[in-house]
Amino acid sequence: MTWTTDHPQSSKTELGDIKVGAGPAIFRGINTNPRVFERLVAAAEAEGAPYQLDVYATGSPTDGNVMQMSRNGMAVGIMSIPTRYLHTASEVLSTEDVDAAVTILTRFVQDLDSDVDLRP
Repeated sequence: MTWTTDHPQSSKTELGDIKVGAGPAIFRGINTNPRVFERLVAAAEAEGAPYQLDVYATGSPTDGNVMQMSRNGMAVGIMSIPTRYLHTASEVLSTEDVDAAVTILTRFVQDLDSDVDLRP
């Protein structure tokens, strides 16, 4: 899940321009592997699935941060479902965003084979 800025009292300059119903957010930043990011975007485009781009300028508040840095690390990509009023009793999301995320991840996995090298 990720914050949205499509409601009053949200800051697009602080959080970016992420909307419910415009597809899952694919993140680029310090804790995302550039090859995983590119393959997630390619999977979305190949399937015609909607997606949004967002950035983590510093470490991500997700498990991806720890996963990337643990031991020898691993190739990490971060994709989130935009959720309005996150961490409240009235959270709102679009099931179409969830379906798009499943479509993107399915294509991402299907496109992996033994020749794929995710080392940057």
